[in-house]
Amino acid sequence: MKTIDQLSIRRQNIARIWELFSVHPMLTRHDLAEGTGLSLMTVTNLVDHLNRYHVLDFSAPAQQAAPGYRNAGRKADQISLCTTRHAWLIIDLTDIYFRFSALALDLSPLLPSMIFSYDRERDYTLNLLSFLRKVRETIDKELKNREILGVAIVVPGPYDIQQDVVINKRLPALNTIKMKKMLREELGLYDFYVDEDVKFAVRAFMSLATRNDSEVLYYLYIGEGVGGATIHNGNVLRGLNAAAGDAGQLISRQGKSFESHLSLRAFAKNCGLTEIPDENEDALLSRIAQCSLTDFSQYQAALLRSADDAAEMLHSVIWLLDPGQVVIDCPYARPCQEQFISRISSRLNTLLGGAVKAPEILPSPYEMRSVLLGATQVLSREWFGRIV
Repeated sequence: MKTIDQLSIRRQNIARIWELFSVHPMLTRHDLAEGTGLSLMTVTNLVDHLNRYHVLDFSAPAQQAAPGYRNAGRKADQISLCTTRHAWLIIDLTDIYFRFSALALDLSPLLPSMIFSYDRERDYTLNLLSFLRKVRETIDKELKNREILGVAIVVPGPYDIQQDVVINKRLPALNTIKMKKMLREELGLYDFYVDEDVKFAVRAFMSLATRNDSEVLYYLYIGEGVGGATIHNGNVLRGLNAAAGDAGQLISRQGKSFESHLSLRAFAKNCGLTEIPDENEDALLSRIAQCSLTDFSQYQAALLRSADDAAEMLHSVIWLLDPGQVVIDCPYARPCQEQFISRISSRLNTLLGGAVKAPEILPSPYEMRSVLLGATQVLSREWFGRIV
């Protein structure tokens, strides 16, 4: 059980204020007090504390210009997150097409997302070192006037903090690398937070999980890989090997992992696409979207097949975790997302046979990649812990 003390309460209150800015970019102190349920004095103290770190901007309220209107008393400042002095960095190592993103505090992109061109003539470690050096050059050149508040490293499997290694099947070469050691040597002494992609992404749905009567929310990602993560009473479940919820490794009735049935590349093959091994995720998704327009019948058949496989996979998950909600994030289903979710729900109800109540099946509602949103939430909470 976590100890509740004044510092943890203060950290939670700062987080509540910060979260309001994601919904309403500009607020007064009175707005913050009303939205968080905190007293105006507490809000004022916390705003003053945050202001010491230059993460807030203050602007005068718009003047009323109606005839006969007179300004009376001091008007409340409009407060917003400062977007010019800081940055969150996210490095995605979930496949060989490494990505780098830099976001302002309001999550607006500071740079075009950088996707690394993997050189198959060189080994994995050399490619990763080359990528990290390009990231360092970009930071030194493009972000030199910004304070980096945290760096999230997104990896395709559980991260062992004690051994400083990632454990995954998708990229075995990654398992041999001392992650934070390499990051510090190549990028500098930033505050790094390494975690599995789905465990970052599930945190984007933390507010949804608090409205879940069953106290359990399950997040399923179907894309380059297939995996899942679980929130229980506001906490991300990890397990003995930090692999809790990894549904993609469950075995289907055909004796294969569900990831082999449902992954982006398996879906592309089912759509009749060829010459796909060297394409990155974005390029492959673009071709799949084009297929949905030019050969809809084949795309639809592949999508329904994936939906049935996903329902079979979730059938096992539901008996084990009993979630109230299942959020499904599947990039290749977006052209027909409603049909995809409906098919999974229908098939799942058939498999359950009325024995138990089926969870609510929801699509990911975010335009931004869930992993980016979840990663910035982790980084912000880690930063709150350092400033209280």
